[in-house]
Amino acid sequence: MTDKADEVQPPVWRDQGLDTPPAPWHDNALKALQKRVARDALPQALLILGPDGVGKTAFARRFVAALNCKVNADPLVACGECHDCQQIARGVHPNLSLLLPTKKGGVIPVDAVREFSRRIFLTGQPGEYRIGVIDPADALNVAAANALLKTLEEPPAGVLIVLLSARVTAIPATIRSRCQILRIPAPEAADATNWLRAQPAMQAISDALPDLLCIEGPYSIARRLASGADALEQEMPAQLRREIAYLCRPTCDYVALATHWRTNGLESRLKWLWQDARQALEARTTGSGALPGDSPLAAMRLTRLALVPKRCQQMLRELTTQQNKQALTETFLIGLRHDLQPGQHP
Repeated sequence: MTDKADEVQPPVWRDQGLDTPPAPWHDNALKALQKRVARDALPQALLILGPDGVGKTAFARRFVAALNCKVNADPLVACGECHDCQQIARGVHPNLSLLLPTKKGGVIPVDAVREFSRRIFLTGQPGEYRIGVIDPADALNVAAANALLKTLEEPPAGVLIVLLSARVTAIPATIRSRCQILRIPAPEAADATNWLRAQPAMQAISDALPDLLCIEGPYSIARRLASGADALEQEMPAQLRREIAYLCRPTCDYVALATHWRTNGLESRLKWLWQDARQALEARTTGSGALPGDSPLAAMRLTRLALVPKRCQQMLRELTTQQNKQALTETFLIGLRHDLQPGQHP
């Protein structure tokens, strides 16, 4: 019987649509592609790399839309309004095949790759690029990566495969070697702040943007606001507070807790913890605002509390480069448990 997690489901392409303003830090990557299009020299496989939250998916969506847009004369600028552009935005264009995990943080299994390869051979309109997008490519399991390699070794004519990833080391070297690499860098703080402030519903958190950009990319912030999941100003969920209270107990099984965090929204927990610690610091140092009395952070020594946001930021950075996330999470929780030992204020 097929595991439901491994069934091939209709893909849903995440991130903002074509109506989101282009990001200025995408300009260099766009110019590099424009030169290739002008020379009719697009590769058959393109690997787009960049940190989480810089807009790799949005960039790929615009690129795919521009290749199919029949309204705008510029070969790499989509009008965003024609039938082709709207189909691309929804991920349902006949020239487009998507290969995505069926759930956030899930893997892409081998059967999904085989179906993806079959579609890019069969679909498409005559005389136009057939484009396959794999987002994220580091979600491929070993068998899936091997199956994809066969397609990359003998790609069909007129096909462009676009792979996206924030974790290049998680992609086998055999796949990387068959792709042209295009990098989207992390933006300068001023560029990211100005771009975010131009987004709808961003005024309410405008003053907090410089701090928020220390822990997540601008597209991640914009996406969460657009979806209504505004965790940026909310307190840490009660569930996470209960978990941190449990961490303080002598009987805590920190290995099991680390496994739970790693497999159930680790990055979100770190961001909520970062925010709660910042609020606690502000309350303790300026007297403005307060945390609920059940917050485990309320009893921390001030010098230790000041370390929590920094450690959350460091942990988020390390998650993008370290392979053993279980060991990384265990080490983080052990350090947090030590810091949570109660002391007199400050």
